[in-house]
Amino acid sequence: MNSNTNGFNNSLVIVVDDDPDVLRFIRRVLEKHFPSYDIMEFDDGLKVIDVLIDGNPKLMILDINLPCFGGLELCRLVRKWPRLNRMPILAITGLLTHKIEDTMLRQGASEFLRKPFDQNELARTIERLLV
Repeated sequence: MNSNTNGFNNSLVIVVDDDPDVLRFIRRVLEKHFPSYDIMEFDDGLKVIDVLIDGNPKLMILDINLPCFGGLELCRLVRKWPRLNRMPILAITGLLTHKIEDTMLRQGASEFLRKPFDQNELARTIERLLV
């Protein structure tokens, strides 16, 4: 893992989704288009909190519908932390209502993608967020 002098990883992308197929797909896109970034995967929002507290991730890709601690709650929590409140968050979901998208954007998501999305759409969105 790449780290800066403070011990915080400044090339970390966190992916949170409870679907193993989606995690694999996103990992492949990240490895292909953004090979210099480290990737950590989580299957629920509760498990990622320690990494968010101790690390300095560059981006979080966050499913909205998660077990235990959902994406909406996690997004809201991250936006309250001064050190992470500017970290880009890409919210993703298979839910089909515009209300969900509006809610996530109001809670601090930087961008929103509706599943299923293709590799190019995901890569373009991630590139915009990492610039």
